[in-house]
Amino acid sequence: MAAWAERHEIAAWLVLWGIAVAAIVLLRGITRVAARQAMQALDQWSARVAQRRADERLWQMAQTDERLMSDLQAALDRSSEAPARNLLELTQRRAARIVRDRLYYI
Repeated sequence: MAAWAERHEIAAWLVLWGIAVAAIVLLRGITRVAARQAMQALDQWSARVAQRRADERLWQMAQTDERLMSDLQAALDRSSEAPARNLLELTQRRAARIVRDRLYYI
């Protein structure tokens, strides 16, 4: 009786390992794609974090340096969709952008 039980136990282990190997072989393409997408997502996330930190450091420096602040303001004004037609429109855009982006400081 013990030999019979042992043979079935070994057969069960062999079937279980066969299923595991078959699953690995069948799912390896899916897991590679999932791993590649996860790596791309993590790379994009770390790039966004690094960019945000760099922007924060630049903003901190700009708050203490008038020349840097004026350069940033000029760059932001140039990056708007259409050039301002007059000084009033330029200052309104700048004020709206400052409020929208919370760039004001005391």
